[in-house]
Amino acid sequence: MRTINEVLESQEYKIKKEIEAEIDVSLKKNFREYFWDIIHNYWGDFKGLEAKSLKNILFRKILKDLHPKYLEGDKVNPIEFYEYPVHNLEISSGAIFSKDGLFYVCINNDCDLTLHNGVCKILKINLLEIKDFSHLIQTSGNAEENKKANFELLNNNKLGHREKDFFFPRTYFFRGGYVNFGDVISKEIIIEEQKINLDNIGVIVAKMHAPFFHRLISNFSRYYNRFGTPNIDVS
Repeated sequence: MRTINEVLESQEYKIKKEIEAEIDVSLKKNFREYFWDIIHNYWGDFKGLEAKSLKNILFRKILKDLHPKYLEGDKVNPIEFYEYPVHNLEISSGAIFSKDGLFYVCINNDCDLTLHNGVCKILKINLLEIKDFSHLIQTSGNAEENKKANFELLNNNKLGHREKDFFFPRTYFFRGGYVNFGDVISKEIIIEEQKINLDNIGVIVAKMHAPFFHRLISNFSRYYNRFGTPNIDVS
């Protein structure tokens, strides 16, 4: 009891309480504007979304902005995997394209896609087709089981669960799917008016957030680096 009283009467504890009070005032003053700014920017995408899903998206968005440490080690939520809606429609690493009913992800580095004096470093863009994985997550038809399967596929990307595949989670704005690292597609770069023309590539529908794109490239590199590695018999 004596120790508790010493803590409560300490200068550090009093400062902590003062800071908490100031933070509380600041949050009440600014949170309303911050919250409605999110709603305003994404209103078109929130229409028709069920309350539970909307609450989950907003909660994780706010927590990620204010205190991302609390999300460390937590299972990845499919919504966090993507940048959506996309405000910058220029091609970049991790951009997801739709073309003729098919989906692709760009795996070039951003530095290769940057134009210098109207010229690009590379002649072709490398893409991986995102194939539909409905057959992988259809279980008994139960919505909760399908949701669980979706989360498991996504989080299996962390450990290279299937060395040749990488999974894209299903969300309310994207059907999801998987890429096979053995199937790389190249499309010619066409430059018009100092920009890369996307007509032969497709329309950007979403982008991968950086940490997940880095994981994709890491797994992709590991897949190709396995070739030529000697199988040493230590015996």
